[in-house]
Amino acid sequence: MDLLDKSPPDRITVADAARALGVSSGAPFRHFKDRGVLMANVAAIGFDRLKARMSQAYERHPPGSLQRIIAGGCAYIEFSAENPNLFKLMWGETRHDGDETVARTSGEASYLNFIDNLHETMRAEGFGDRDPREFGAPLWTMVHGYADLVVGANRMLDRDPVAISRQVSAATFAYFEGQRSS
Repeated sequence: MDLLDKSPPDRITVADAARALGVSSGAPFRHFKDRGVLMANVAAIGFDRLKARMSQAYERHPPGSLQRIIAGGCAYIEFSAENPNLFKLMWGETRHDGDETVARTSGEASYLNFIDNLHETMRAEGFGDRDPREFGAPLWTMVHGYADLVVGANRMLDRDPVAISRQVSAATFAYFEGQRSS
């Protein structure tokens, strides 16, 4: 994690990790088959941290409320802004290692946490008969896209938590209202 604070994931080698830990360059291979597995495990930690961050945000609002979903989205964007290289790792190279990687498993657990909270809100808002994955795809895409643009250092997007909250709120309310009209 310390290395990711200083370097993008594609520039970190196993030798760098070993040096940072003060062990031989071969020591990590006693625990990880290769660099990909090592980095997938780091990405899994990132997904676990993201899930915890979103869960804390959810818990500050009543179950089933739109504010709960908005808070989770804001936490997602803020996490990406605070951890840009980790976020790149989580959504980059570790996503292509097959279906059973530790990163994919942790990422899916984080996503299912969102789906569970969204489904509760959907029921409270009168959309309980709809598939939460289908219903939630545009919301998740919006939040992930915003986060990805923040990580890409898009200077046109405001990183201030108040501005993020305002924008996520507006988009979420508009989406739910649009669903009521259709």
